[in-house]
Amino acid sequence: MSAEQLMRDALAVCAATKRMDEAMKRNDKRAMQRELSLIHEASQRIMVEARTLPDAGADKPAPAAACIAASESPTRAIRNLRASADCMAANYRDSLRTFNRFRSSIAIIQKTASFTELPHLLLRLQEIFGLQVFRLVLSSDAYGEIATDHFDTCTEAELRDAGSELTGAGCERPYYMGAPSELQQPERFLGELAGSPGSCFIYPIIHAGEPDKILGYITLLDQDPSRYAPDKATDFLEHFLCVLGQSIIDLLDKELTTLTHALDDLTRVFTRGHLMRQGSRLVREAEAHSIPLSMLFIDLDRFKPINDTYGHDAGDAVLKVVAATIKQYARKDDIVARLGGDEFVVLLPQTDLPGADTFRRRLEEGFSDLDLARIVPGAEHRSIGASVGVAVRAPKQDLASLLGEADHDMYAVKRSMHAEQSAGTRTKRLRRAF
Repeated sequence: MSAEQLMRDALAVCAATKRMDEAMKRNDKRAMQRELSLIHEASQRIMVEARTLPDAGADKPAPAAACIAASESPTRAIRNLRASADCMAANYRDSLRTFNRFRSSIAIIQKTASFTELPHLLLRLQEIFGLQVFRLVLSSDAYGEIATDHFDTCTEAELRDAGSELTGAGCERPYYMGAPSELQQPERFLGELAGSPGSCFIYPIIHAGEPDKILGYITLLDQDPSRYAPDKATDFLEHFLCVLGQSIIDLLDKELTTLTHALDDLTRVFTRGHLMRQGSRLVREAEAHSIPLSMLFIDLDRFKPINDTYGHDAGDAVLKVVAATIKQYARKDDIVARLGGDEFVVLLPQTDLPGADTFRRRLEEGFSDLDLARIVPGAEHRSIGASVGVAVRAPKQDLASLLGEADHDMYAVKRSMHAEQSAGTRTKRLRRAF
């Protein structure tokens, strides 16, 4: 190999490096791989030359010596050049692997179709990137109605206050990269892992249409303190988290839109239509897998006099409190729905008769603690009573039949209660007569 060829290879490495940087900026995977191959081939030729050139003490110095510092031998300089090329190629191979990992992760994100898949997605990303935690905190103001059961939430004011520590200077949006111990409010981003060693990367979720509004934070935590050190490049990571954040927003907004049509405007529990759609699915699953499915039918007692005495606004206030009480006792997978008026239904997946009876007793106790005077200003002190019917799905029984059975049991409970009250009133009259 001539000295001229040697220099051409050295220049080729420099040129390929520059093109590699440009390809990385535009996320051109094919160009990155092509330039990486050129760097590798040139470094291999340089190494061959390094083994054949004479040392600095030889009688005939190598022609390339004029291009090398006088203090170095040609062989050592060429070996250093080859080592630099190898190091550069290794760095770019790492960058290419990182790029491919981000690219495949983005593909997984784009295949996520619903909000309910989001917790599984984060666990999958945590596994792909080998992280200790991949955590999401969301704004309760924007998404509390759908996110609270799945993720930690904070008010937007709390998120903005915690975000004052994010200091990614010169970036499109601020971020934090470093040790969790350096944060003033690490619990906001890391929860129970706030005291963990290692390093973390915290990135805000911002809606493209509302750049001044913080909707949450994504936090990546690794046990390696050098992984997210302040001197590390973040271009790939920022791009990836920006895509992830927008995908999360899209899923949340879609869920909110769906929920808006599925929720009763007054009580914010599900509508009858949603109950029939989702309930039919649960009936099919129960039938296919031979698992129990129960239903509670709830009808308020003496509700009409509340409307007649204190007005419909008072009745609406009572319905809101009743719905909130039912939701308080319901589990995450239970379906709480308002059929209309003062009638509510709770569909209980994987619940047999003893479980449904337990739920009924707890619910009745919860209703007995509600005081009308605390709900409606100026009203008399009395509990908000309800008759609660129970039905357990039999084999081959459909949702409509299950609903009718629970309704029938509710009226049986109401008749029994009226009979007891009537007997009690009759006893009091007899006592007064004597």
